Amino acid sequence: MRLITDLRRGLPRLGLPAVLLLAAWLRFSRLGQSDNQYYTAAVASMLQSWHNFFFVSFDPGGVVTVDKPPFGLWLDALPAALLGVSGWSVSLVHAVAGLGSVGLLYMLVRPVYGRAAALLATLAVAVMPAAVAMDSRNEPDSVVAFLLVLTAFCVVRATGARSPSWLLLAGAVAAGIGFNTKMWVALVPMPVFLAYYLLAGPRTWRLRLAHVAAALAVLAVVSLSWVWVVAATPPERRPYIGSTRDNSIWTLVVEYNGLQRLGGFIGPRKPAPVPSTGQLPGPPPGPGIPPAGPVTPGPTPAKPDLAEMFTSPLADQLGGLLLLAWFAGAMASLRWMPRGVFRHPQRWLGLVRSPAAGQSLLWVGWLACAFMVYGLAASTRTHPYYLSQLVVPMAAVLAIGLTAAWQRYRHLARLSWALPLATAIGGAFQIYYLRETAPVWAVNASAILLIGAVGVLVLALWHRATNAPLARASVAAACLSLLVIPLALSRGALGPLVGARPPPVQGVAPAPSAGSPAPGAPLPGPGGPRWVEAVASFVSAQGDAGNVFAVGAVRVSEAAPFIVRGIPAVAIGGFSGSDPIFTPDSLEAMARQGKLRYFVMATSTAPALGRPQGPGPQGPILERIRRTWQDVSLQAGLPPGTLYRQRGP
Repeated sequence: MRLITDLRRGLPRLGLPAVLLLAAWLRFSRLGQSDNQYYTAAVASMLQSWHNFFFVSFDPGGVVTVDKPPFGLWLDALPAALLGVSGWSVSLVHAVAGLGSVGLLYMLVRPVYGRAAALLATLAVAVMPAAVAMDSRNEPDSVVAFLLVLTAFCVVRATGARSPSWLLLAGAVAAGIGFNTKMWVALVPMPVFLAYYLLAGPRTWRLRLAHVAAALAVLAVVSLSWVWVVAATPPERRPYIGSTRDNSIWTLVVEYNGLQRLGGFIGPRKPAPVPSTGQLPGPPPGPGIPPAGPVTPGPTPAKPDLAEMFTSPLADQLGGLLLLAWFAGAMASLRWMPRGVFRHPQRWLGLVRSPAAGQSLLWVGWLACAFMVYGLAASTRTHPYYLSQLVVPMAAVLAIGLTAAWQRYRHLARLSWALPLATAIGGAFQIYYLRETAPVWAVNASAILLIGAVGVLVLALWHRATNAPLARASVAAACLSLLVIPLALSRGALGPLVGARPPPVQGVAPAPSAGSPAPGAPLPGPGGPRWVEAVASFVSAQGDAGNVFAVGAVRVSEAAPFIVRGIPAVAIGGFSGSDPIFTPDSLEAMARQGKLRYFVMATSTAPALGRPQGPGPQGPILERIRRTWQDVSLQAGLPPGTLYRQRGP
């Protein structure tokens, strides 16, 4: 009997370590499998000089920056400097940040809502597909998610402190640094955080308003500190600001990472104008070069609809649990909107200042704010991993709401029927929409667990035995049934779900998975790993690489593989290939100075493949290279028109 008593006391204490071990296994087992080479190449370049490190230069020569602020990449550079640049080292910080989010969430939920709610919340974060994918690769979203949980922790502590130090810490260390990680994404829940402090904070309204004003001032200073330094640096003394047309850091902040990312409230952006000639510009037709085809404008993008958040593929990112989370949010809101408030509204502020009611308002408000912003942002459809920012508030709301429903169920209070009903509807919704995505065994296991658990809950409610051991076990089984499919998705192929493997650039032929080309035949699949290796081997064998860059390319997807392999490369058009960094004369002058000797025209820039360069500032540059540089593609075993060498003075 004593052994059983000791087990009952000790097992609950093992809950958090077990969840952390599960989260670590899911994340660390995937490190290095799918890194974003754009950021990996940037880390390799940043380690070349302090100039590159501060300005987060994409290339070793400091020509163009990445399109993100520096803090996340600074963190990635630390283990890379010690362990070497690899997909594993540049993703290490993100896995640690994911574990930090799990631990901080437990520390926030446990004191107010109990151990069961805290374990359920952390378990949901540990197995959520979007969180696992982002925490196991070098995207800045995982660091932003951790900093937002840290911000929430500081704000909650500020409501119980007499001085505004915790609130200032939230603005400076957490949210301000978050802005320097992924800009506006880090500020999405800030209105909710500040509103919570105003409603639940200590002292008078005047002091609370003064504290919020001071926190906003600190937030602005910390957020814009790096931006101001970059803006004050003359353009000739820093790299070109990537993903902008005017080389302005303010364009990157306001337009590219602001309105274009989160501007869903103003509707979809208009499609780019089509040239009046109806033809794509390119080189004149010649042997093996088909003429450019007519251009037809693409369909006008549809206005984002919030209903898409509940269906595939967006619902897959959150394990199909978003609908159930909104039910849980309704149950959680009963803590700060009870029946008595409708009769005596003046009591509401006093109620919100209680930890249970106030923090439920914080979590539900955070989820609602993120749901509106990302649900209406058109970029969420092309970058579904943005939904990883909903994981923590959704998990907290799920745990708080289901715990509240369980309390009503076990005591046979009003809405005691809500727990089995909502669990059945939410689980059936999850199974229906993820039945084609999740493994068959996971769908079957989830369905069997759900049907059995809900059946027992209904019978227990009928017999008024809702607090019996079998009923409590059924509640645990029902919660576990909801996490089976997310766990299976997290262990499966995350690429199609949340972009763990970025899709190939349009026009890239996939590299062959097996076999070798015939002797003397050009290597197929321009842009593939073997193609990059062939270019690297040829350039190294010639011994005449440039003294700054070995090869040049149009966009970063073509230059990044060379930089990761230790071969200096430059992307003359930045991330998308459309940045006006060079003119034909400036690139030719750089080449004649010996800084650049080779240029690769992979994917859509290779005219011999029938894909001439489309509209953009790089067209004249590529035409100059084709006319004046030497085509050495066949010598390197590559398709014609893919590798050029500068002829020299």
